[in-house]
Formats: sequence, structure tokens, C-alpha cells
Amino acid sequence: MIDLNSLLLIPYGMFVVCSGDKEYGNGYIANVVFQITAEPVQFGVCCNKNNHTAEIIEKYGTFSASLLSQNTTTEIIRIFGYKSGKDVKNKMEQREIKFGYENVPVLMENIVSYMTCKLVKTVDVGSHVIFIGEVMEAEEVNHNAEIMTYTYYRNVMKGKSPKNAPTYIDKSKK
Repeated sequence: MIDLNSLLLIPYGMFVVCSGDKEYGNGYIANVVFQITAEPVQFGVCCNKNNHTAEIIEKYGTFSASLLSQNTTTEIIRIFGYKSGKDVKNKMEQREIKFGYENVPVLMENIVSYMTCKLVKTVDVGSHVIFIGEVMEAEEVNHNAEIMTYTYYRNVMKGKSPKNAPTYIDKSKK
């Protein structure tokens, strides 16, 4: 037996992962972002194969990951977590964006830190892929900000996992 609620106790940070360039960019909320190696510094980001951003990361070969702070607005969660880039013309419009390595868009609103990565490998893990990237830039933006964790998102903001999230629990299968 697997107690699915026990899986919700695993600590995760909340990120916006973006890809694209100055002409077009897209992003999604990710709670599975992790360091893989120290030398070279490499991170993995987990992405549902159906996410529009997955196509963009593969096309451009770069991605950024912005670690969200607890003062992140529900609008950012809604746009990047519950709206598909296939349906929204430009998620980056009217957002505070900087362009990093190879012009990859980086969300700068309500963040603690960010990194930009060059894609080095894609690993198929079933419903999701793990994009492994070599970190090309990383910067702490707000030392005093509290990091938004997945637990904070669920318990304080009363957020739920969208269907494409790796932490989504289908209640009908319980």
C-alpha cells in the first residue's frame, strides 16, 4: 500500500521554469528542481511531457529556474501553474523578466534566486521528462525573502497540484 498523503510531506521549493528567447518565452510552476552534480554544477527540472514549455526547452536548449518567495502573488501561480502556453499568447507579457544566458527569459518577480542552464540531457521518466542542465548563471536576488515551499503553497495559500504536476494525486483512484 502507498499512503499518497505521506508523499506530500517531502519538502520541495516552488519555482517558475522558463525557456525561449526575447521574441517568445513560456514557463511553468515546478516543485521538482534539484542539484545533480557539483562539478560541473548541474540541475534537473521535472516537466510533464504535455507542458508547452517542454517543447520550448527542447527547441532552444536552455531553461531558467526562479525560486519563488512566500510573497509571490496568486496571479503568478495562476498564470504559470494553471494556464497553458498553448492557450495564453504570451505568459511573459507584463511580467518582470530579464534575459540570461542565450537570452533565456528569467522571471524576476517575487523571487529569492535564479539560475540559467544549458540543456545537456533529457531523461524520459514516464509521464514526465527530467531536463538536466549545466548552470551557466546563478544569482541570489533577495537574501531576506522567505522561500516558498510546496508545503507553504498547500497549507497557507491553500493551493492544489494541477493535473500535470508530478505531485498530483488523482482522488478518484484512492
